[in-house]
Amino acid sequence: MRIPQKDPDMRLVSSHRPTSQDRAMRSGFRHSGGDARIKEVFFQDVPLHIAAELFNEVGGVNLMLQGEVTDKKVRLFLRDITLSTAVEALLRGNELWFRTDGRVTAVMTEQAFADTMVFHQSEKIQAFFMRYTNAQDMAALLATLLGPEVEFRDMSGQSVYGHLEAHSVGSSADEPEKLDDLTAEERRRLVQLGEAETTQHMEDASSALGRRLPAIVTVFKKNNSVVVRSMDEGLLSHITGLIRELDTPVRQVLLEVKIVNLELGDGFESFFDFGFEDFGYTSDQNISRSGIYQTAFTTLGGAGPLMTDSLAYAFSTDILRARLQMFADENRMTTLSSPFLMTADNAEVRFFVGQQVPLRTGVNKETIRGSDLQDLVVFEVQIDNRELGTDLEIKSFINADRTITMEIVALIESARFNVSSITLINDRTGQPVSFPLDGVDKSELQSILAVPSGNTVALGGFIRMEDKDYEQKVPLLGDVPILGYLFKKVERRASRSETVILITPHVMGAPDEAPDTTRRFLERSSRVLDEAEEANERVIPEGRLFKPVEEGSVMGEE
Repeated sequence: MRIPQKDPDMRLVSSHRPTSQDRAMRSGFRHSGGDARIKEVFFQDVPLHIAAELFNEVGGVNLMLQGEVTDKKVRLFLRDITLSTAVEALLRGNELWFRTDGRVTAVMTEQAFADTMVFHQSEKIQAFFMRYTNAQDMAALLATLLGPEVEFRDMSGQSVYGHLEAHSVGSSADEPEKLDDLTAEERRRLVQLGEAETTQHMEDASSALGRRLPAIVTVFKKNNSVVVRSMDEGLLSHITGLIRELDTPVRQVLLEVKIVNLELGDGFESFFDFGFEDFGYTSDQNISRSGIYQTAFTTLGGAGPLMTDSLAYAFSTDILRARLQMFADENRMTTLSSPFLMTADNAEVRFFVGQQVPLRTGVNKETIRGSDLQDLVVFEVQIDNRELGTDLEIKSFINADRTITMEIVALIESARFNVSSITLINDRTGQPVSFPLDGVDKSELQSILAVPSGNTVALGGFIRMEDKDYEQKVPLLGDVPILGYLFKKVERRASRSETVILITPHVMGAPDEAPDTTRRFLERSSRVLDEAEEANERVIPEGRLFKPVEEGSVMGEE
């Protein structure tokens, strides 16, 4: 029997409750020909199937034997009785149970009656459609939370759209397990109470044992539904409430990430070297050399010694935009990447920007004997292709006040060429041969931050120092072939650059918040690109004569 659902919560899509006709009863043997009179019946250790065949042939009662009762030895001696009384006496006297459905009477053992008729015919079935949660996860969670009260049965081999597959093979759950964990006394008590006509008495049957019978939970993947079968209405109500509370929309976090490389100089020790107070917020905890930080916000009280440590700051977007604009105006900012990431609440997102760089890691020497009896020594340089760049992992958690706790792991790796060398002896000439080897500069930061939605976190302190060649020349004359070298000079100078990672999280509690947040992000990105193009088109003052040879950009000199 299907009951229409009045609850507006459409998770409960179906409910089946047995009627009084579905419940197992043993009020007495009833048959249309049961009033026929029998003068005498006598069975002495006769197999039950022979006695049943005799009653079926003589009285047409249609006894159907189930399971192991077929070979059971029975005894019966009666005189001057009706056919119904004789059949009922035969079954009851030999501790057999029966159920009449139409003109057929099924005969079974007490255990089979308890497993099949009392329990399964009195159970309720409810199906829940999951709106936002994976049905498999919800079923496993119910089994974990409710422990022995819920048994999770996975329909192994179930295909989501198996009916569309060319060679799909149908599969179903295993047959219901017998209640083998019940003792004979418990089963007898449940059978006795199970003869009642009301569902309440069926629930009393299980509670009379001092423990509940487990509910069966399974998953229908095609419709992402959880199906629950139980004879305990209280447990079903509890499961319904849990699903209603847990099956909620997943909040999301929109992450604006900007990775820039800044050329330091002109007295700047770091991007965060502001030089005045009340400019933003930063951590008040000591920074360990291991690179792990637990961050709390306090007012930034001016510049500090930020030469070697990696730091995490939180600023308003306007302050950081002004700071970046200053570097862009001086043509000292390069945007490495500006991804636009979306992640679910309490989920992790990973982003990598970089390139594959071949590094010289070693040299192998091999001696080959030539045809003229002269050995040939071959040196083979070992090359390791490494993916180097900026690797960023962010795990976001939305708090009740719409602040966002972020667990950030930032790893920046860059190649260092000719960092060392290895010398091998040429076995043929006896001369040493040197080969340069390359290395990797690695900077890592791990931080836990709590940031209001819309505020920007700046990860900095990734400072790299390298030597660059700068040239100074006389205009026009310095470009003359051959003679131009007389009118210019090249100087090697130490160059310092800093990689800064800017992260701006936005809370999207509902899907309808996504368009507005996305539109604002695109407007800001478009405005920043326009400003960068304008900065690149500005005329550089004539006083800035020095420029890096490899970059071709002019550097200023007082």
